[in-house]
Amino acid sequence: LWISYRFLGQVNKTVIMSYCKRQNTVESSMYDLELVAVHIAVDPMIEFCYKLRMVGVPIYSMSLLYSNNQSIITNSTLPSSVLKKKHCATAYHRVCEKVLGFIVNFIHVKGINNIVNLLTKLLTPQTHFKLIKGYLH
Repeated sequence: LWISYRFLGQVNKTVIMSYCKRQNTVESSMYDLELVAVHIAVDPMIEFCYKLRMVGVPIYSMSLLYSNNQSIITNSTLPSSVLKKKHCATAYHRVCEKVLGFIVNFIHVKGINNIVNLLTKLLTPQTHFKLIKGYLH
């Protein structure tokens, strides 16, 4: 399976970075695909928090990572999963390390309420307005 992953980096509802790319690896399950995508999304979050700290912005809370895959959220907060592929195991342990270190917090969001869908999917006008009205003043 091939998948393109996407993420938005936001600070106070201001989009700082946007990233959409097709994965380089071919996976056999959706769980592996999403796990690698989460691993790729966590690194820029950490880098951006570091940049904010370097310019003197205090960071008091964890970074929030929204996902519509409940199994990724559950398994990365409970470090007891066994993975057979080496790159999936590396991605899993990297994400678990950040979750258990209170750097990243996973939050489940339904696919229809995912703000990233504005950039990549064709939405009905009602859904589009519902997602974007939190950003318009």
